[in-house]
Amino acid sequence: MRAALIGGPCTGKSTLCNELAGRGYEIVPEGARQIILEQKLIEAHTPTAAKLPWTNFAAFEELVLERQLHLEARIQTDNAFLDRGVLDVIAYCKMGNVVLPSSLSRLQTRNRYTHIFLLDQLPYRNDAERTETPEQAARVHHTIAGIYREYGYNLIHLPVMSVQERADKILQHVR
Repeated sequence: MRAALIGGPCTGKSTLCNELAGRGYEIVPEGARQIILEQKLIEAHTPTAAKLPWTNFAAFEELVLERQLHLEARIQTDNAFLDRGVLDVIAYCKMGNVVLPSSLSRLQTRNRYTHIFLLDQLPYRNDAERTETPEQAARVHHTIAGIYREYGYNLIHLPVMSVQERADKILQHVR
């Protein structure tokens, strides 16, 4: 079982992954946040070399896809929960009007995940890596959901509720 938790920024994906990890499940963290932190360090020393979403969107999405594939390749158990999936890259590229990374054409995108959980948005707040406006976050959310549907996935809707209740609901679906 490989279940992806999807949705726009500020839907509680990472918090829910932490809850599931606390219950003993393997988690695949979100690669985009890792890359932003790494690229900010590069930017501090060599500003023109940094590949950040606000300076070089296409190159950033290439890095996100590479990281996502690397993280997924390291899954060690039969039951893993992912903080986003590779199709998120397709959604972001569509929104940014950039060409999809060429490596996507070689990937199995259909049936890659056994379950897709779409988390409803929580009250929006920015942080160091999350720079969208609430309106942009809502657009990201709807675009991501649309891409997964377009690729044939049935989305399991998770409304706003406590993180423990969301985790319980997910585990009911995957058992």
